[in-house]
Amino acid sequence: MSKIFFDHLIEIEEIKIYIDGIVEDHDEKEDLWNLIDEFINYNMISSILTALDEESHSEFVTMFLDKPYDLEITKYLDSKLPVPLCTLAKDIEKKMLYELSEILKADLKPKNTKSKSKKKRLKS
Repeated sequence: MSKIFFDHLIEIEEIKIYIDGIVEDHDEKEDLWNLIDEFINYNMISSILTALDEESHSEFVTMFLDKPYDLEITKYLDSKLPVPLCTLAKDIEKKMLYELSEILKADLKPKNTKSKSKKKRLKS
């Protein structure tokens, strides 16, 4: 899976542990991770666009499509969003964990840690 500028802001270790515990087949696990990855990406991008003023949408989308991995996007968004991207990401993470808990019928909760470990995406 490709690297995206906000990967380090979203903690999915709880989801990874849960998926590893219920899915043994590598292909099934990869398919499920692809779906979760799309779910996270959709929620992050749509939440950013919702919070971002409309005049900045085009510039943000262009930056994202050109270099989705570029951490300069984070700096750009921090200057344009009403709250820092890390704060927005934390709120989105809580919402996504709740939604995934409902979908997966699992007890997934955000960790209450001061330091965030990087989001780890499953690699084939």
